Parts: sequence; structure tokens; C-alpha cells
Amino acid sequence: MRTAHHYPTGTRSASYLRCYPADTWRMTAHREMLSRHAHRLGLPEPVVFIDNGCRSFDPLPRLEQLLGHAAEGLFHVVLIPGSWVFSLDDTEAHRVRRRLAAHGCQVLEPPRGTRPGPGGGRALPGFGPH
Repeated sequence: MRTAHHYPTGTRSASYLRCYPADTWRMTAHREMLSRHAHRLGLPEPVVFIDNGCRSFDPLPRLEQLLGHAAEGLFHVVLIPGSWVFSLDDTEAHRVRRRLAAHGCQVLEPPRGTRPGPGGGRALPGFGPH
């Protein structure tokens, strides 16, 4: 796992979440999980972009806003719970990851088995978000 010394002072982070149908509780749990992960990595609190209630094939205004900010160089790291937040279609999800990388953003996910919710912790094998 990376530690604080791997990211220079001034590294700016963002997180992106999408859920359909809209689910405020799960969004909160995932947002907190990504915040904890950022802190473990020595990153500042991420700026959160959420498209709650949007299907992956619908317009995703907050994702487009994040991509625009990334193109301007405002973020260096984007934290996500999994590529599925970009799209349920793997090809499209990888396209979004490549766009962020082309703008100089490192896209990071918490270690496999990390659970959203209070305490975060590690899930037992076969349990937790998939």
C-alpha cells in the first residue's frame, strides 16, 4: 500500500460515485470508505462528485464535470470503489479510466475486500461489494 511520502505536497484528489437507483445510504458509506482510503494514502480529503440515481448509459453530469476538471489539471488522483461507477459496460468503464489517465490522473480503488460503512475494515472472502 502507498504511504504519504509517495504523493507530493499539493496532490489534489477527487472521488466519483454513481448509483442506480438513487441510494443515499450506500453513497454515504462508499464516500466514507474512499475518504478513509485517501487518508491511508496520505492524500487530502477528496472532492466528491456524485451521479446518484443515474444509470451508466444516462448523461452523467458530475462525471463530465470531473473529466473537465481533470483536463484542466485540477486533480492528480481519482478514487473510486470500482470501475462499475463509470459504466457497467467494461469497455466504456476502461475508456473513462483511460481519459482520466490521459489527463494525468491516477485512478485508485481501495484494496479488494474493503467494506463501505462504519469502520471500513476488510470483508471476509466472498463477502462485501462486488
